[in-house]
Amino acid sequence: MPKDLTATAEIDVAPVIDWLTGHALQQVRRASFLLAGTCQRLRAAGVPIDRVSLHIRQLHPLFAARTLVWTAETGGTVQVDRAHGVQNTDLFLRSPVKPIYEGGAPLRRRLDVEAEKLDFPILNDLKQQGYRDYTIRPIRFSRGRNMAVSFSTRSGEGFDTTQIEAIDRVLPTFGLALELLETQRTAQLLLETYIGPVAGENVLEGSIRRGDGDVVHAVVWFSDMRDFTGLSENEPMDEVLGTLNAYFDAVCTAIVGHGGEILKFIGDGVLAIFPIADREQAAHQAAAAAIAAAREALATRRARDGHGFGIALHIGNLLYGNVGARDRLDFTVIGPAVNLATRLEPLTKGQKPPLVVSQDFMEVWRGHARSLGTAHLKGIAYPQEAFVPDLESDT
Repeated sequence: MPKDLTATAEIDVAPVIDWLTGHALQQVRRASFLLAGTCQRLRAAGVPIDRVSLHIRQLHPLFAARTLVWTAETGGTVQVDRAHGVQNTDLFLRSPVKPIYEGGAPLRRRLDVEAEKLDFPILNDLKQQGYRDYTIRPIRFSRGRNMAVSFSTRSGEGFDTTQIEAIDRVLPTFGLALELLETQRTAQLLLETYIGPVAGENVLEGSIRRGDGDVVHAVVWFSDMRDFTGLSENEPMDEVLGTLNAYFDAVCTAIVGHGGEILKFIGDGVLAIFPIADREQAAHQAAAAAIAAAREALATRRARDGHGFGIALHIGNLLYGNVGARDRLDFTVIGPAVNLATRLEPLTKGQKPPLVVSQDFMEVWRGHARSLGTAHLKGIAYPQEAFVPDLESDT
């Protein structure tokens, strides 16, 4: 083969790889920082990259993938989240990312040609922005999954052979570091999604043995839908799921928005806590969340039709930690305070608002409420006085 006259001596990428396997591996915790650090070091080594886009497929309840775009002009990285279904859009189907995801070979395109010769819309966009050369290359993750990364330059000569080779020598190490970061990110995201941010952090920090846990003082929230069994038996499943998700949205938005932590969904029930740093503040946060959720419930069609949900609040000591079988654990709360909250919730039937709180909660909250008198609750040794807060109370 004739020698590439534009090629120069081999580029030394050892400093880039040393950084990836040393400092980056130990200190970098975000893909955006990993990308920026790698790009800056590649430029310093003599690769004239001016724009890099990194395309990462991911496990996420809302997004199928995300794109990180780094530019030499700003030195920073911008993230664009891609919603589920993006793979069916014209944007993706006409993108050079698609063939890379599907296992295709690297692509290289000179951009200083007529627009009609550019076979992907993004290439014409880059041409208009002054870029002269473009290449997109796979990053191979384990289990055969490809990610994609593109490099663009404004250099009039474009990339030469040694510069492309330098990129290819760095990419395997970059890919290993990126996959490690993504694995850690996915683990944290899934733990936060399924067991909550605080419990997820506890698990990641090593609280994984059965019996690991602490006694905490907290406000306990338990809410439950009305007539969910009837709804499940009489309505199409997609409508049941839509109603259930709308209910969870209303409840969970209120809880998280007021500082609570959702621990689990129990069928159509929600168990949450408001950990106490200041007793009165936690009680007010829980009451505000309950009132916000109750107002939302009263505004829904199902609530107007006589359906909705009830909320019970109590305050007390809880065991917060791992319980379960040796090989199947649940990070949750247990204790008499949880039992009392779940037993109070049925008293919300017929109440407006559908919210009942315990006497212990009232003593801390001190808001306006009417008493329902005392009731014998199943499994609770002593009669309990319950209260229905006023929606107009100052929370």
